[in-house]
Formats: sequence, C-alpha cells, structure tokens
Amino acid sequence: MIRPLLLMLLLCLALTSAVGCAGNGGESPDSAETITGTVMEVSPSAQIILLTAPQNGFDTIALTEETTIMLEDGTTTDLTAVRPETTIQASGAAGESNALIADEIVVLTQP
Repeated sequence: MIRPLLLMLLLCLALTSAVGCAGNGGESPDSAETITGTVMEVSPSAQIILLTAPQNGFDTIALTEETTIMLEDGTTTDLTAVRPETTIQASGAAGESNALIADEIVVLTQP
C-alpha cells in the first residue's frame, strides 16, 4: 500500500515542479529532454512510469492529460502498451525528484 502512495507523491512533486519552472525563472518550456530507457514499473492510477535505471538523471516518467503514447510506427496507443521490460523513448520537460514530465512516449520494444 505504501508504494502507490509513494508513486502519487512523486507525481505531485513532478507536476508541481513542471508548473513552477516556467513561473520562477527555471527552465523554459522549450528546453525539452529526450531519454530512452527500460520500464521497471507502471502505475496507471498515478500516471507514472519508473525506469530500471536513471537515464540522463531521470528515473521517473510522469504523464499528463496531454501526454501522447505511440508505437514506433506512429500508431497512437495508450498506457496499456507500456509494461515492465518495455523499452521506451520519452520526451518532455524536467521536473523535480528525477522526474521527466512527458509530452510524448514512444514504445520501442515490448517484452
């Protein structure tokens, strides 16, 4: 039970930081990050993907209502296509607590 609570806390911190960055002299919305990593865990309720190892300092991918998820061929899909051991490419803005606020996720390989 503690793990979903931790995931929800990470999401709240990540989203708070993403909103705060534009208003307090932090990174601009134009400075996008793109990382490729392997999924360790997916929390649909918290809208968070945890990676098996940090990539460019990010170990958490936070999704928003605007996040697009697609297959490598460009077909739009949803979070059910992202499972443990899936390799993904995520693009978005840096948040706090090692989180990337994803604009787009591309599913590269599935287990």
